[in-house]
Amino acid sequence: MKLIEQTCLWNREGSSDKVYEVDLCEVGSDRYVVNFRYGRRGAALKDGTKTTLPVSKADGQRIFAQLVNEKKKGGYQEASRFVAGQTPPAPPVPPPAPGAAADKTAFVLAGLRDASQAPKKTKWPPSRVVWRAGELRIREAAPLLMPLLLKGDALQQYCACWALGRCGDPAAIPVLGQLAGAAATKAFVRRMALTSLLALEPDAARRREHAEGWLQHLEKAMERVSAKPGNEAGFAGFWRRVAGPGTPAPPADPVLESLARDLRAAIMTGKPAQVQAVLEPALGGVITYDVLESMYLFAPDFPVLRPVVLAALAAIPFEPGAFKTVRQVYKTAEFREDAEVFARLAYRLEKEKAYFRFGHNRQYDLYYSPAGYVEDPAAELKKAQPRLAYSNLTARYLRRRNWRTLRTLGEDAQPAYVRMAAAVLLAHSDERDAGAPRESRVDTSYYDRQSRQYVHQSRSTHFDTYANSLTFNHILYHNSPRYEYRRNTRAWRCKDNYRPGDPAPAGREEAFPEQWDQEPRTLVQLLARSESGRVHEFALRALANRPDLRELVTFDDLTEMLTKPYAGTVRFALDLVKHFYDPQRPDLDLLRLLIHSPVPEARQLVRGWIEAQPGHFLAKTLLFVDLVVNPYEDVRAWTRPLLAAARWEGEGARIFVVRTIAQLLALPPDNDMAAAAEAAAQTLAATLLPLLGEVDLGVAQDLLRHPLPAVQSLGATILLHHRTPPEQLPPGVISALIQSGVPSVRQSGVQLFGKLPESTLLASYALLSAFCLSPFTEVRQAVAPTVGRLAAAHPDFGRQLSSELLPYLGRKEAYEGLHADLYDLFTRFLPGHLAGIDLDTALRLLHGNREAAQQLGLFVLANHVAPARLTVRQVVRMAGHEALAVRAFARQFYESQVPRLRAEADEALRILDAPWDDSRQFAFRYCKEHFTDEDWTPDRLVSVCDSTRPDVQAFGRELITKFFRQEDGERYLLQLSQHPAGGVQLFATNYLEGFAAGRVEHIEQLRAYFVTVLSQVNKAGVAKARIFRFLHAEALKHEKVAQLIADIMARQSVTMAVRDKAACIAIMRDLVRQYPALTVPLVLREHPTRLPASVTND
Repeated sequence: MKLIEQTCLWNREGSSDKVYEVDLCEVGSDRYVVNFRYGRRGAALKDGTKTTLPVSKADGQRIFAQLVNEKKKGGYQEASRFVAGQTPPAPPVPPPAPGAAADKTAFVLAGLRDASQAPKKTKWPPSRVVWRAGELRIREAAPLLMPLLLKGDALQQYCACWALGRCGDPAAIPVLGQLAGAAATKAFVRRMALTSLLALEPDAARRREHAEGWLQHLEKAMERVSAKPGNEAGFAGFWRRVAGPGTPAPPADPVLESLARDLRAAIMTGKPAQVQAVLEPALGGVITYDVLESMYLFAPDFPVLRPVVLAALAAIPFEPGAFKTVRQVYKTAEFREDAEVFARLAYRLEKEKAYFRFGHNRQYDLYYSPAGYVEDPAAELKKAQPRLAYSNLTARYLRRRNWRTLRTLGEDAQPAYVRMAAAVLLAHSDERDAGAPRESRVDTSYYDRQSRQYVHQSRSTHFDTYANSLTFNHILYHNSPRYEYRRNTRAWRCKDNYRPGDPAPAGREEAFPEQWDQEPRTLVQLLARSESGRVHEFALRALANRPDLRELVTFDDLTEMLTKPYAGTVRFALDLVKHFYDPQRPDLDLLRLLIHSPVPEARQLVRGWIEAQPGHFLAKTLLFVDLVVNPYEDVRAWTRPLLAAARWEGEGARIFVVRTIAQLLALPPDNDMAAAAEAAAQTLAATLLPLLGEVDLGVAQDLLRHPLPAVQSLGATILLHHRTPPEQLPPGVISALIQSGVPSVRQSGVQLFGKLPESTLLASYALLSAFCLSPFTEVRQAVAPTVGRLAAAHPDFGRQLSSELLPYLGRKEAYEGLHADLYDLFTRFLPGHLAGIDLDTALRLLHGNREAAQQLGLFVLANHVAPARLTVRQVVRMAGHEALAVRAFARQFYESQVPRLRAEADEALRILDAPWDDSRQFAFRYCKEHFTDEDWTPDRLVSVCDSTRPDVQAFGRELITKFFRQEDGERYLLQLSQHPAGGVQLFATNYLEGFAAGRVEHIEQLRAYFVTVLSQVNKAGVAKARIFRFLHAEALKHEKVAQLIADIMARQSVTMAVRDKAACIAIMRDLVRQYPALTVPLVLREHPTRLPASVTND
């Protein structure tokens, strides 16, 4: 049986949705039958026939036409029609196994043929087979798809419309048009039918006709925000009102008509900005977002609409009343394989939070959302104007659908995969999407029955920078050994063998690498346009070792790559840019781009090119301006020698100065270019200072108004060296410089002030004095040369200013560095006026608490005070000064005044007690070198030993030993014994035997000395031993001395340590034995001798 003709009819009334199919079939030579099938859409159809026996062809055609006309009169509408010969059916294809990739087309065609027969249960439902035909774009499937438009439910009709639009057979246009215009067609099917019809229409004029019809009735594609639920408006009802059979139009809305008129006029201008200006204020406020659906549908015929729609999609809220538009545009972009729109919406679907969340059992679990509490969210979502939209379940589904769409394209080896995946990658950037790596730690525990203990475990999961970008990671890391995605999770995670920051694997990680290899130009465009470092890593790896790179990359691509902040991409571009560079005709734009590159290799490449032919590039003043005003120090460093070697003369030099100043004026007011501006200003001042004096004063004032301090400083430098005399500058210029917030500008202002005529400066004494005490260091330092010049020419001015400023050195420093600057002013610029400072003032300054005052006092003493005016005691005090320079001055005085100091030796020797080691060491050396035996009297030697400093005492003992005279021994013993220091006391014991033995009066005088030494605990062991021996020997010589010594021993035995007490007792024992009448606290008793018992028995 062969199908000759087929007509598919349908009828929808209320809840009734019926289908009627009529077939004219050839069963033999001139033998035909007319069969029919009818029933509810989506259910099994009942079969019947109008010809019990076969009839002729003419009779069969007559019966076929009568049945079709009869049904049409009863309310049925024609959905599709098939005539053999006009659209031949596809040849029969045996159903192969669906798993074979090479037989996908044959499998789908076989499934479609099965679907056109009596319904039966299959692994793939008819709607899925239909959809798959559209995914594979099987053109041969169109004849099999058209009959299915009247079979099945509305979902199957939708799938058939979608598939027909993608299969690309224009023969389906009439069927789609009839379906779109039928009153019984559901809105979402009608929308898909119209979308497919426009996609299949080969005639541009016909497409334009549809678009102009939409534009003519634009108000019918709009819906007021205040429209009541259930009112059929917007794009859902647009096609019915335009093409539906006899449907009455709704009442006119003057607001919509006015808005449509303005929008229509804006569209006809062809300017997106005007369209956006009319549409943007109305969207969401006056009209709903539904109009964007039709605008996007007809955007191919009105290109002005596309940027408007893209801008609206970037801002449209994912909320009730708007999200359904997002979803419809998303589906249309998916159907059209519109990479830009799909990528933009796919990105937002991943980043936007769900409007509300379903809880367990699909219950609404957020009570604080803008919609308030909704008891049955599932029922609410089915309403015409629901209060809810974009649930967490919808968000999860659409996020998974993003990758499913791309994966299907990749698995089917569709060229659109690379284009759409690249658009998704371009939608991401490091600034927006690259978060910080993070770690999630989960601690668990369980009871181990064997060990009878709880075992605690900790598991860490690491997430890298783009972990939350799901589709992005699917594209780049679907085959990665370091990342993985687990179903129903919200982020990609690192595998156990990888941590964020570890080296990337050497192999390819992306999904469908063979698809990318077939589109290398897309990889190049990713390098040129992407703002994501991960995308650049992927593209560089995919392009590695390709032999055709030079043919793939354009000069514009390279310029874009060189601006990227990724070193790998810039180096990749540098390897190729060498082949585009022509030394005979160098591209200055390219060179300027390279010298501003953050990659050092790029800047070094330009350096080599410029240094190879410096003469050529010196004439290119614009290029050298970029070299001077450059953010990188290395470029500025190798540019300076080139500028210094150049002969800047004439008009070229002036042009260079003007352009450099213009470049500085154009710098942004941020700190990124502050160093570049400072270096450029210094370079101009160092190499072209004479030309700066010819710059217009207005330009200099413009520089002073720039926010960057270095640019302001250049303006002040120009005024400082300008050919215009300072007194002829515009009023207020100098004062503005001095009051500037930039230190270098204030300094230049004061220097410029100093160039005014002397008469003007002398009349401004108060101002000059204030400058000297200014809180700003640069002002104080800048005014100093002017003050020095005036003081040299006008001594009265110098004396008055000196006397006024001198007291400030003795006061607390009001501003940091004030004292140092005043000292510099006095010593460098007012030295002649310091001679009037008297000695007392100089000494008061020297011994003051302020360092600068001390330095100035020393300066006055060293330069304006004769040594004879200083007393030795004053110099000795200087030797103990905390300032090293002052102590050095004292030592110099000693060296130059040897005779005087020998004459005043008693005063001079006071330096030995100076608190500083360097002064005492100098004194020791000085005394050894310049003082002789005649100078060292016993009193002076003893006075040296009387010092409280151990090193001076040691020096004194050394001197006594060196200059000892026998006749002075008793004096040394008696005087040194009075010293409390242990070293001197020990030293005095050396003279006991020689000058105190046998002399009762001396021993009596030394009583305090003996008691002092013997009273020391655990100290002076040697001195004690010597004294014990001396006293023991002297006590045995004379009873009077024995009583004196016995009293000392009695006193000391009570307080001494055990060892010393034994010595005392021994001495007292010997004294009692020799002088029994001696009074001592000691009783001698004979100890009885006891013999052993054995001796007694014998």
